[in-house]
Amino acid sequence: MQDNRPYGDATSVKRAVAGAGDAGWPEMLRILKAAGYDGTLSLEISLAEDVRGSVRQGVANLKRMVGEIA
Repeated sequence: MQDNRPYGDATSVKRAVAGAGDAGWPEMLRILKAAGYDGTLSLEISLAEDVRGSVRQGVANLKRMVGEIA
């Protein structure tokens, strides 16, 4: 994971592939499903040094999580 500190030590953001880290993806996906959302999900490229690997892993993680709450 990459540590980005745009405001010195006041704010710390760690970028991670979708489904990794502590962003609470399963809960967010449950909330979207409960609200009836059936639109598009998009990913932000999180690891610039490995764009393809980042996208591949993020898509796999999202598919797995969506399948688990279906």
